[in-house]
Amino acid sequence: MDSPSEEMDFDSALKHVSSKNTKFVWLGVEPKERIGELLEIDKSRIISIDPEQLLYMDDKELRKLENHVFLCYHGNTSGFMARHLRKAHGLNSYHVKGGTAGIIGDIL
Repeated sequence: MDSPSEEMDFDSALKHVSSKNTKFVWLGVEPKERIGELLEIDKSRIISIDPEQLLYMDDKELRKLENHVFLCYHGNTSGFMARHLRKAHGLNSYHVKGGTAGIIGDIL
């Protein structure tokens, strides 16, 4: 089970990204522009990373993701990545509960 500090609802994630001046990390295949449109957030607040790429990044690259909020389709991949970064690398990382499906439905 996720710790409350790791898992966020979408409104909390929006506030977090804004207050920490961080970004959403999109782990899906759709372009970040499309995700921005669907979620009604500026594409500049989103970066897109292949989830497998995260597993091979060095510590210096991963540190750049400190306090970012991970987002995927249903919350499973983003939850795994947030937990992995916390446990294996000691980073503050978060994910959106239920992913995009929990926010806008299962339209992707």
